[in-house]
Parts: sequence; structure tokens; C-alpha cells
Amino acid sequence: DVPPPLWALYDPFFLLLLLEGVVLSGADAPLRQLIHQGWLALAITCTSSFDDTLRQLAYSALARFSRLLVSPLARFKARPQYILLFDVLRNTVEHDNQRLPAMVTATLARATSALLHADSPLFGHVNHFLLSVPFLAHHRVPLFEPLFNNADEVHGDLLRIAFVHLLQCSVPSFKDYMLLFKSSKLHAIFSLCSSSAASPALRRQFAIFLEHACAGPRVAQHLLEHSELLGWMHGAVREKASRAEGVRVFAAAVHALPQPLLDARAQTARHLTLIAMSALDALSSESTVDEVASTCAAVGHLLVVQGGAMARAVPPIP
Repeated sequence: DVPPPLWALYDPFFLLLLLEGVVLSGADAPLRQLIHQGWLALAITCTSSFDDTLRQLAYSALARFSRLLVSPLARFKARPQYILLFDVLRNTVEHDNQRLPAMVTATLARATSALLHADSPLFGHVNHFLLSVPFLAHHRVPLFEPLFNNADEVHGDLLRIAFVHLLQCSVPSFKDYMLLFKSSKLHAIFSLCSSSAASPALRRQFAIFLEHACAGPRVAQHLLEHSELLGWMHGAVREKASRAEGVRVFAAAVHALPQPLLDARAQTARHLTLIAMSALDALSSESTVDEVASTCAAVGHLLVVQGGAMARAVPPIP
């Protein structure tokens, strides 16, 4: 039973070979335990890999898992829900060894965990969603309505946080990000997560999503030019409660952008300069060492890539 942080230390090729060749080799494989440990989620997630061989291994492991699931020896309470999940996955795949969008695989991978816990607020929404769709459309954002756009007065915030966390796993590439952008859901997500109606926990989770998304240069560029990211960063670095998150997102965006891009996008560069100045002005004796270090590092990088042009605009720090 490998702790979640240690999954990143293992090569997915090795894990999938181990899953198919050893773990699932017997007819009495402990399927529920394997699902709980994340093996099924791993195999589903790997079907969105850009590596053909890794996808082949993932599909092969999923086929073996599916056969064991329908055998008489597979006996655990949530078994019908997982048979349904495999039906949805099977109908979603249109041709052999297809690369599925990360948004689709992240949704199904998250469902593998939710379906094990009938007392979880996610269980009912995920189960109903799988019952209502024969397959997952590649151009749509799954679970947006039941999770993010919900009217649940008790668990509403928890469901929205779960959805934003799901998005964090849905944009590993520019192609996957564009599926989210073209769905027109990103504007609604920005609007709610930037408003006073959003809880501090939801705002923090949204900031983590933005920081993760801005790691890619093309995604960072598109977010800066075609979304509310610039306005969000400007507001975040000025508020004490969200300053740390705002600086981290600003730093991720600045470090992702190459110098030629900033040279060609003068308006974007000016906005980033204003955000940098606001971040510096917001520093005080109450700022933590991490806040000061991350702010200065981001501003310093922006100074370098802009060829010193910003240095004349930023007042000297006393």
C-alpha cells in the first residue's frame, strides 16, 4: 500500500507491467483493495498519455481488470457501480489505443475513489452521472453541473472544491486546456472563485489550479491574454488573505513566459509590471520569508526577461 506522495517516485511503465503481469494475474485478485490503493485510477489516467506504448499497457491492464470484475469471484458491495464505470469508459473509446482527453480520464479516475464510499457527498452525484450518460463526450466538461454549479446548501462548497481539484488534473497539455476553455466553463469558474461568495478553501484550491495550469508556457500565455487571470492576480496580490496564492500564480506565469513573447505582447508585459509593483508594495514587516522570497524572485525574473525595462518603472526599495 504505497502512500499517495510516493506514487510520483515510480515509473508508470513499471507500475502498469506490475499491475497486469503480477497483481492481476490470479482470478482471486483483491479488486476492492486495488481500487482503494489507486491502481485502477492509475490505469485510467494513463490512457491520456501521449506515449503510445504507455497507453497500450494501460488499456491491456484495464481489459484484464474488467474481465476479473465480471467474474463470479469478484464480490464486493460497489461492484455494480464499477461495471457501469467500465461500460462508460468502453463506450467513450472510439478506436484502438486512442488518447483520451485528460478531463475525461481525470473524471473517471476520481470516480473510482468516490464509488467506494457510499457515505461521501460525491457518491450520489458520481453514481447518478454514470447512470445518466452512456459515454463521456470529449468536448464537454464532465460533472460541472452536479459538482460546481450545484445548489446543495450542506455540501455545496465541498463539491465545488472537489471539482476545481479535478480540473487541476485535467490540463496537463495545451490541447487539454483548450477543451476546457472552449467549453465556456472557465469564465463561470473565474467569476465564482474570485467573488466574495467563494469560501477561503475554494479560493485556495482555485489558486492551486491556476499555478498548476500556468506551468505550461502556451497555457500561461492563453490564460493571460484570453481570460480573467490578469485581473485575478492583481486583486489577489493586494489582499492580505490571498497574497501568498496570488504571488505563487504570478511567479508561475512569469517563469513560464519566454522573453520573445513579452517583447511581442507589450500590453501583457505592462499588466505584469503593474502586478509586480503591487506585489512589492504589499510587502510589509508582517510578510513571511517565503512571501518575500517568492515575490522578489518573480519580480527579478520579470526584470531579466524584459531586459531591464521594468527597472525604471519600479521604485527603489528602501
